Amino acid sequence: MATTSLSIRIDEDLKAEADEFFSDIGMNMTTAITCFFKKCLDTGEIPFKLGRGKHLPNAKTRAVLDRMAAGTEPMYGPYDSTEEMLKAALAMED
Repeated sequence: MATTSLSIRIDEDLKAEADEFFSDIGMNMTTAITCFFKKCLDTGEIPFKLGRGKHLPNAKTRAVLDRMAAGTEPMYGPYDSTEEMLKAALAMED
């Protein structure tokens, strides 16, 4: 199999963190990128969800939602919107 070079520009800190992560799991950057490409081609899609992430809960909100799901934090309602429910959930932190 013939190989070729790939040159990309990436944030220096991001690259350093990725190098450290891949090294920790016994992989180098070339192997990691090759795995990514192969997964894309195998599945026909990007192997993770892409989006703006504005609706993803932060750690603080996630903790409240986890307590609610576990039944250790009471859930009151009904709510007319997700925003209303999240506002009530965040008020539980106080």
